[in-house]
Amino acid sequence: MTCYKVVLLYEGSGLYSVNILDRLIVRYEIGEWTEAPPHAREMGYHLLAFRTLSEAGAFRDFFGSSCPVYECEGLYPVEPLPPSLKGEELRRLMKGEVFEPKTKTKEGSWPEGTVMFKKIKLLRQVG
Repeated sequence: MTCYKVVLLYEGSGLYSVNILDRLIVRYEIGEWTEAPPHAREMGYHLLAFRTLSEAGAFRDFFGSSCPVYECEGLYPVEPLPPSLKGEELRRLMKGEVFEPKTKTKEGSWPEGTVMFKKIKLLRQVG
């Protein structure tokens, strides 16, 4: 499925997930399949992207226009989305812990147009 990913060009050393958070860092290579860190996958958290280019652009604008947007191919969609972790639960996942989240997803807790896939491949920069 086609999707759109906002990435961060980090100090010229590669493309990374926008949220560079301890053990949740994901490095992307153009044309290569990428997966989430093992502890995140074990808890049901995989790679996030957006359904449309405009939704990805709105998210990028929140972080700053220097973040590139890539058209991607996503494999194995995760539906429904797991809870959007915040606070202490997010800190625990960032440290690499595996646990049962107490947070329950509320409609709108993820950015508009968020989709999750078990694998994502960056295809080409589109924004």
